Amino acid sequence: MCMAVIAANGQTADCNHFLGPVKNRRMVYAALDGDSATIFRLGMWLDKRGTGYSIDTSLRIAVSQIERSEGKLYVDVPGKASKMQKVQLDSARAGDVNGLINNACWWDNFLKLTAEIKPQLKYYHFSFREGFGYWEKLSNTTDCYKDFKVFAGNRIRQIRDSLLTEELAYARIADHIINNMATIDYQEVKDSIVKLPTDSYPHYHLRAVVNEITRTRPEFFFKLADDLPELKGTLFAVGDWTRQAIKNLRGVDTASPSKKHFFRKS
Repeated sequence: MCMAVIAANGQTADCNHFLGPVKNRRMVYAALDGDSATIFRLGMWLDKRGTGYSIDTSLRIAVSQIERSEGKLYVDVPGKASKMQKVQLDSARAGDVNGLINNACWWDNFLKLTAEIKPQLKYYHFSFREGFGYWEKLSNTTDCYKDFKVFAGNRIRQIRDSLLTEELAYARIADHIINNMATIDYQEVKDSIVKLPTDSYPHYHLRAVVNEITRTRPEFFFKLADDLPELKGTLFAVGDWTRQAIKNLRGVDTASPSKKHFFRKS
């Protein structure tokens, strides 16, 4: 079967013909394209959230450089310390190989995005693990790897632009409250807080604001809980609740039912 994949003239259908390792741990694949082939050596990493792949090596060779010996196919690829290794290949299913290469392409791009974007996000702790959620929502993960490479680049840019636009806007709101906490009036704090994201844990922006409120203007905390009952549970849960924060809140002179509720829960 493997010899049939490489015709005598080397002609193959683009993204439909692949060779894969006889021993899976090698993770070396050849994408055959006419008289040439792209060799991929993939890496694999494990995380508590899932498994990801990386493109460790990618090189273009002539199909004639794939060695034929006694009905078997071999290719030389760079190994550890740049030493060449001979890997035996056999025919492989296009969907499976495209899926692996595409996953590696996705993660190579997403990890670069993570490194690029994290320093720009003051409050939002952007994690590479978010890439799993994005990947799992894709419906084209086994498409031709060439098409997916273009798609992945565009999708990653969309994610970056969307995150920066949204998160920097939230950061400006949080910064305004925090930087002016000593003089800002209560109504402005209330009006600003409801503009922050509160629909998913861990509420990075709101946490920073609540921590500053309990430090500088603790009298605002219970009034916010009274006036924004839909956010009371979040307000109670989101703070860091250091000993000093609890002391500051306990010292607030108020008949607010939220104060009684807060200390009953704590």
